[in-house]
Amino acid sequence: MAITRIIAMTLGATCCLCRVHERSAYARMPDANEEKVATDLLPESVVAYAEIPKLADVIGVVADHPLRQRVESSPVVQAVANSEDLKPALQLVGGFEATMGQPWMTAIAGLTDEGLSLAFDGASQGAALLVKCSDTTQLERFRRFALAVAQAGQGKLTLQQTVYRGFTVNTLNDQPKLAVNDRWLLVTNNSEL
Repeated sequence: MAITRIIAMTLGATCCLCRVHERSAYARMPDANEEKVATDLLPESVVAYAEIPKLADVIGVVADHPLRQRVESSPVVQAVANSEDLKPALQLVGGFEATMGQPWMTAIAGLTDEGLSLAFDGASQGAALLVKCSDTTQLERFRRFALAVAQAGQGKLTLQQTVYRGFTVNTLNDQPKLAVNDRWLLVTNNSEL
């Protein structure tokens, strides 16, 4: 059912099954040959950081929960599922699935298979979402989808492409920045982050 997609995505994204990391002024620097983790890509001024190592597991907990059918069949959820207000969200999910070439849960599992992190920076007052994916083709598909959605929603869109900290960055009307570098996707609202 379509409403299950929306509920599971919302609950999965906000679920508290995440690891919280403490950043230290004495944080270790990785060797040149060592695989980077999200905290290696962030400045020392980050004041809060959370990581969900396997978002698919979190979504699975929600989607496979025994209460799911009861919630889906409730009159309130049925009314929301059949409302015109939900149609744009369902179209967005359909477009996502078409772009990624697979159902949304499978696509999200693949995109976040190596972790999803959220950081808040004290110095710049910015936020960053970092996603690590083993499949760079899927990351590129998602980047194209996100830019297409932004263009459709913004009307006249100024898209700029620059390089920042080794990332090719797409800036949308001087607002959110979206970057893909190797197996990392970065979305931030502040260039200083």
